[in-house]
Amino acid sequence: MNEKLLIPFSILIGAAIVGLAIYFATSSDEKKVVVKEEKDKVVKETTIKKVGEGDYILGNENAEAFVIEYSDLECPFCKTYNDESSKKLQDKYLEDGKVAFVFRNFPLTIHPSAFGEAIATECAGVVGGSKKFYEYKNKIFAETSSNGKFNVKRLPEIATSIGLEKKAFEACLKNEATTKKIRDDYKSGVDAGVRGTPTVFIQLKSGETFPAVADFKVVDEALENYFNQKEETEKVTK
Repeated sequence: MNEKLLIPFSILIGAAIVGLAIYFATSSDEKKVVVKEEKDKVVKETTIKKVGEGDYILGNENAEAFVIEYSDLECPFCKTYNDESSKKLQDKYLEDGKVAFVFRNFPLTIHPSAFGEAIATECAGVVGGSKKFYEYKNKIFAETSSNGKFNVKRLPEIATSIGLEKKAFEACLKNEATTKKIRDDYKSGVDAGVRGTPTVFIQLKSGETFPAVADFKVVDEALENYFNQKEETEKVTK
C-alpha cells in the first residue's frame, strides 16, 4: 500500500483514541486504563485472518475496507456496540459499497450460554446465508439482557421465526464442524491479540489490518481519513 495512505490512516486512529481518553478522564479509572492500552497499540499494523472464505460478510464482498468485530453475544458492551455504534456505521457506509462488515464469534467462558448462541448464529448462516446470519445475531442481541440471562431453549424458535428450516437448523447445531468453526474464529481472535469483547479491527482490501476501538467516532474518522487520502493520492498520480 502507498505509504502516503498508510501513515495518515494509522495516525488518525490514534488521534481519535486520544480524544476518547480525554473524554473518559472524568469517568472510571478502569475505562482510562483500557483506552490507554488501546492507544499504545493502535497505530501498529496487526496480523489477522484475512476476510474471505468462512466469513459472513454484511455488504459488498469486494469492499475497499472491512470493519471486523470479535464479539460475545452475552456481553453487555457488545450489545451496546451492536445497537448503537455498529448500526450507525452500517447506516453510513453500507449503501455505497466501499465498506463491509464482518462479525466473528468470540464467546467468553464467563458467559456459559454464549458458546451455544454462537453455534446457533453460525447455523443461521449455514442454513440461510449471510443475511440470516446477521438477522439471527441481531435477534439475540435484541432479546438478551446479557450476562447469561438469555434462555438458550429459545434458539430453535428464533431460527424458525426468521424463516429458517427447523430440521436443517437443528442438524447444524449437532454438527461437529459447526463447533470447530466457532473455535477457529475464537483462535483467530486470540492470535490477533483479542483479549476482551467487543474488539474491532479495520482491514483494507489489501489485507493490511489495524486495531481500532469499538466506538462510532473512532472507526468513522479512520475510514473517512483513509478514503480522503486515497482520493487525494489518486488525483496526484493521474
